[in-house]
Amino acid sequence: CAEGSCCKKKRKTKRDSSLFESELGINNIENVFYTLAEIYGCANWLVNRTEDGYVATATLCKLCALSKRMGGADPCSGWCLDPMIAMISAAGGINAENITVEGTLMTGDFCRVYIHSCFTHSYKELLMEKHIRTAKVSYIQC
Repeated sequence: CAEGSCCKKKRKTKRDSSLFESELGINNIENVFYTLAEIYGCANWLVNRTEDGYVATATLCKLCALSKRMGGADPCSGWCLDPMIAMISAAGGINAENITVEGTLMTGDFCRVYIHSCFTHSYKELLMEKHIRTAKVSYIQC
C-alpha cells in the first residue's frame, strides 16, 4: 500500500511487538506461539524446528471458529498473524520476508507459519564466544 492505514498498522504492530516482548518475557520464536496461545487460549499451536528454521501449525482456533459461525470477516492477518510475525521478528531477529504463511483456518484445515533462518550457533553459544554484542540477536541469518 502507499502509506495507507495497513502500512501504518504494520509499523505500529512492529513497534508494539518490542513492548510485548519485554512485558511477556518472549525471547524466542517458540515462545511467541506458546505464550500467546496460553494468554488468549485461542489456537493450539505446535512448533517444530526444521533444517532451516521453524514450522508452526494450528488445527484449532477459537477466533476463526467464532468468526465463521457469526459470518464475520477473516481475523487471521490483522488480529493474529501480523502481530505474531512482528513479535517473531523482534524476538528472533528474523526479517518478515523470511516468514511465510501457508493457509489459515479461515480458509482451510490448518494454519501454518514457516520461519526460515540459518542456525549456525545458539544464542547462548554466541554470547559465550562473544561473537555478538546485543541481546536482540538470537541466531545468524542466511
